[in-house]
Amino acid sequence: MGNICNSEQKDEQLSNSLKNTYYSEIEDQPYAPIKPIIQNKIDRENNLQIGVCFDKSEIIDQAICIQLWEGLVGNPGRQISGGPGDLQKALYTIHKNEPERFAEVLEQAGGGQIRWFVWKTLLYSCIKQKHKAMKIRQTERLSVVERDVKRTFPNHPFFQLESQSSQLLSQLLNLVGATFKGIGYTQGMNFILAFMLMQSGGNMEETWSASFLMFYCSKWMLYAIYMTEFPLMRLICSVTKEILKEQDVQLYKHYMNLDIDDSYLLCKWIFTLYLYNIPKQACLHFWDIIFQKGIFIMASINCQLLISIRSSILSFRNSTQFLEYAQELQQNQICQNYKDIKKNALKTIPQKKTILLCVNSIKDQYEKNVAAQEYFQLLIDNLQKSDFEKKYQNWMENHIYHNSN
Repeated sequence: MGNICNSEQKDEQLSNSLKNTYYSEIEDQPYAPIKPIIQNKIDRENNLQIGVCFDKSEIIDQAICIQLWEGLVGNPGRQISGGPGDLQKALYTIHKNEPERFAEVLEQAGGGQIRWFVWKTLLYSCIKQKHKAMKIRQTERLSVVERDVKRTFPNHPFFQLESQSSQLLSQLLNLVGATFKGIGYTQGMNFILAFMLMQSGGNMEETWSASFLMFYCSKWMLYAIYMTEFPLMRLICSVTKEILKEQDVQLYKHYMNLDIDDSYLLCKWIFTLYLYNIPKQACLHFWDIIFQKGIFIMASINCQLLISIRSSILSFRNSTQFLEYAQELQQNQICQNYKDIKKNALKTIPQKKTILLCVNSIKDQYEKNVAAQEYFQLLIDNLQKSDFEKKYQNWMENHIYHNSN
């Protein structure tokens, strides 16, 4: 995973781009929220500026942003004076009663100015009441966490110019390790929680609640990605190849003939939810549909990413060439057409039969891993339309309770 950090440090072009995004001679521009965040003076009333922006081309014009906000609240004549509760309540109502309209809101949530509230709506809609483990508490500080915090987005102003941000990230990662002792802290989590922390505008409580749900809920199941022998990660890799076979037979055959190890690229994408070698603005869009559609859409995104570098893959004669390519792949070399990748991924969401096929093909590799066997059985129950939500929640509760004792 060290390559993640190296690519961040070496990519001076990205660093300069970030500085151009956050700093402006015009103080009141709506796309520069980093300054009040750095000063720890976040304007909680100006909801539209919470969240970090990565690309000026994606920034919603302030007038459009106000119009969108007013439309959500349902009173075209009002000004931006409501608090976060008004916006969040409006989003919950739309998500519940008008899913098609909510999808439109998600599509327009660029620039980070409203996206965090959309993400929270999608996350919190999967749990009826706040779990007791979501409470922030003091935990033991792990040395491995302190080491990784220092190399998490080191060139980003959010962490580069404010030590408090790094302290918050450290506490979040220690909370993950203390809450989910069955997996503990694993490298890769640092990038995911750092990204969440930036999008929340440095709000510790909201970031922890949202991150907890990503690990806990059956829609995203990050817990299973980081379990011993990484069962969900391996499953997503398997589903990726099945979709690739359907979408591009020539590329699939060549990829399989090269005998490329999943750890060369696919695993790194999955471990970090694309924060490895993918432009951060693209990650925002990919996370949008992961929150909306669930974890298995990652297989569709993976497939489209491989297709986007099709010509390079077809030129390789062996897996060593692919490995060298993957190691040198920088953010400015991949995923420039991320909107098309997102659009095509939504058209190729894996079917239940495809996931079931892949579960049955890999579960025997985990015959000595009791937790993984239990997890795969839960997935089979889900795919066979059993009471998956309740069973998965009970399974997670047993893991949290058992490992806490």
